[in-house]
Amino acid sequence: MRLVLMLVLILREKLLTQDLETPVYKGLHHHGKEPEVAGYSLEELFLLARSTMQSQRITALHTLAHILDNYWYGMMDACFEEPLLPIMLDAGIVPLLRWALDDTSITSVAATISVIHSLLISKSDEICLQRTFCWLNGHIMPQLEPQNLIESNVVTEELTDADLIKLDVVKAFLRMDILPRFYYILQVLQPPPLVCKLIIEICAHLAQHSIESAKQVINYQELLKLIFEKFMPLHWQFVEGSKLTDTVNFSYPVASAIKTRAYHCIIK
Repeated sequence: MRLVLMLVLILREKLLTQDLETPVYKGLHHHGKEPEVAGYSLEELFLLARSTMQSQRITALHTLAHILDNYWYGMMDACFEEPLLPIMLDAGIVPLLRWALDDTSITSVAATISVIHSLLISKSDEICLQRTFCWLNGHIMPQLEPQNLIESNVVTEELTDADLIKLDVVKAFLRMDILPRFYYILQVLQPPPLVCKLIIEICAHLAQHSIESAKQVINYQELLKLIFEKFMPLHWQFVEGSKLTDTVNFSYPVASAIKTRAYHCIIK
């Protein structure tokens, strides 16, 4: 599906009109039905994310992450005839990301986690929550479960994956066994510290969604034990910045792990 008003371009991370004339030697051009048009539509990005070439998959995933970040910052408001996020959900971004998460390449997995983080979490909202934490009742976090899902008493177990994604992305990811995959990535692949931080922040966001989702997170004891042991160690050795490695950083305290621990204590 090609977007109606504007074409999503990988050219200085901006949206440009589809009729803009851009030489083929400038920016990136796809090689589909309109190779002379610069950039990629969402449909073409999703196709590129399934490429057999790792570099193309990573390029597509990084671009999707930037698009979602800009969406949460409000930079794409009024750019399209319809809200961008529902368009991306209808186009199948959730199954695409869950499929990409099973990649054996740590580079591809890192790019996928970045997109999942950008899809679920608004960075500006998180900053506001952090800055208001010291206020009266600032520790009380808003529940993220869609209100229409609560009021209509929908039985999610009876919904298909496609229907559930339209109603609640968090529950869709949980149904797709994202927690066991996170455990495998942290335990076996041991990605760089930034990727570990993103995974823990996603887990905290899943727990913040609702009581039911929080219980699913805390009941996965292997994952929580790994997070608490590796990212909330009681003892660690000081290492000079110049000597830091991914392995060393893997056993250092991570602030976002404390948030996950807090939800664990609240539910318990």
